[in-house]
Amino acid sequence: MRRGDSDRRKGIRLSPHPGEGGEVEERSIAPFMRASLSDRLNTKRSWAIARSLGRRWRRASVCGGAITLALLFLLGRCPGAEGPLRYQSLYRQLERALEAFARRVPDVRASVPIFGAELLPANAHRGPALLRPDTRAGIALYLDALRALGVRGVKVAISYPILSGDDPHRDAYLAFYRDIVREVRQRGMRLLVGTGVLIPDETTGVGPHPGLTMERYREARRQIARTIARELQPDYLTIANEPTTEARATGLRQLADVDEYMRLVRFVLDGLADVRAGIRVGAGAGNWEAVEFVQRLAKMDELTYVDIHVYPATLGLLNRAAEMVRLVRAQGKPVIIGEAWLYKASAPELMRNVAPGPIFARDVFSFWAPLDQKFIEAIVRWASAEGVEFLSFFWSKYFFAYVDYAPAHERLSPARLLGLADAAAARNILRGEVSPTGAYYRTLIAAYAPRKAYHLERPAGAVAKKMDSKARRVLRCVEPSRVTNALRSADALADNTHRSLSPMRMLMGFPGKLLGRGTYICENPPRKREFDDTATVLDSAFL
Repeated sequence: MRRGDSDRRKGIRLSPHPGEGGEVEERSIAPFMRASLSDRLNTKRSWAIARSLGRRWRRASVCGGAITLALLFLLGRCPGAEGPLRYQSLYRQLERALEAFARRVPDVRASVPIFGAELLPANAHRGPALLRPDTRAGIALYLDALRALGVRGVKVAISYPILSGDDPHRDAYLAFYRDIVREVRQRGMRLLVGTGVLIPDETTGVGPHPGLTMERYREARRQIARTIARELQPDYLTIANEPTTEARATGLRQLADVDEYMRLVRFVLDGLADVRAGIRVGAGAGNWEAVEFVQRLAKMDELTYVDIHVYPATLGLLNRAAEMVRLVRAQGKPVIIGEAWLYKASAPELMRNVAPGPIFARDVFSFWAPLDQKFIEAIVRWASAEGVEFLSFFWSKYFFAYVDYAPAHERLSPARLLGLADAAAARNILRGEVSPTGAYYRTLIAAYAPRKAYHLERPAGAVAKKMDSKARRVLRCVEPSRVTNALRSADALADNTHRSLSPMRMLMGFPGKLLGRGTYICENPPRKREFDDTATVLDSAFL
């Protein structure tokens, strides 16, 4: 049995579109993975050098040792660092934009966001594939894999016409999404539902929306939002976002006008009055769109938050995202970042408004991983500094796998490339493996995990008498509300424990960091021991 068959039976499908998946992988990815070093060099001269050096070159690291020094001299830069020649200019352009933005991010932590990720296998662009019997099992595996990274929130995209009166499978989709909400809740994760419109594109398999009028579209969007609020009850519900994307996808060009888009948002809001209790409702725009969209949304009292999507990095658009956040915060309204990923488009491509499908297909290649990590780190630092409440990264499948580039990939369609990435990610999820980018996100989440403050008290009574000369300045780390119980417990412990017990064992220490007089931040949660009946934990720090 082929591995692709097993992956499909598990129901893991990661791209928000139908297309080739595991079956493509079995035919195509193996020869790509076996590509030699010479396949990755980009000039005839490099080919000749690789051929003459033979097996010794293949054993060496592409980016290390004396061989690399020769390559750097001949080729100018390490080929593996920026991918094939055709992408190197774009790589450097994006890298400069990210580094410039990162330098402007304040080095402070105003808050820790809810770290999230897109639940790609549940994205409405997958259409009828969502209703297959094995899809739910695959989504459960995907949720477990995200949670293992430390992710505590997911975003699900439910887009027109799904769940509207125009949808002939409305009841089946509603039952599916009820099950997904149940899976999310069982894992203690927060849920953001974003609404919009299915985008016609070759990579999504979605066709155009003919005959759609503004009145019909408004009514459908209101109906979808009411259904989600009443039946699914998410923590966050974004009722509108990316107005220019909606305008292009629907053919309703007037949606790109600020006034018209505000009318849509207001119409949907008015329909939620009796079903929104307990749900945070917001709307937003992308960082490539006019700042005025966000300014107007921030002034709507009925909106609980503003949702900003962050994709392009060039043309100063990351700075525009920062400006949007500042404008919203100035109105006293919370901000979430419902979608973010580094959009691999150059400045000229953005100005020409190139179709997104082929651009998104570039994401699949592993040589982008260092840039994806730089983007994620910059966005996390920025979100923390600006007090962003919820932060979700869109192309979450690259937390599990990429595809190693080979020249043969140039002949594949965007849909097939995305299918290869789906198959690679599905395999790694089943194996419990992550990509370097996934490991990096996991590390960032752990670094930003909330730490609990404790009060410092000097040891007293029998504990102080039992300590040797090197431990006389040991400090006790306990929760302020338990100081009395801790002292009582420590004295009892000292009186009832053999004198040979070391002070470190007697005090049950765990790692911490002294930040200032009277405050102690414990890196790990307190651990209850068998002889600590009060569940109060003591910490020691030799000063």
